[in-house]
Amino acid sequence: MEINYAGIEELYESYLYKECIETIASIMCSSLAEEDKAAQVERVLLEYKVIK
Repeated sequence: MEINYAGIEELYESYLYKECIETIASIMCSSLAEEDKAAQVERVLLEYKVIK
């Protein structure tokens, strides 16, 4: 897995970055187990094409 810098730039330009950050923040503040949080955050980052 690696950082997709083009995806980050595209995300920023589309203003979806706020939605992405809010989603990750809500996952991190949830009562899920740490490994579940990691899996959910990974899913969000893949969904928003921040990592590939």
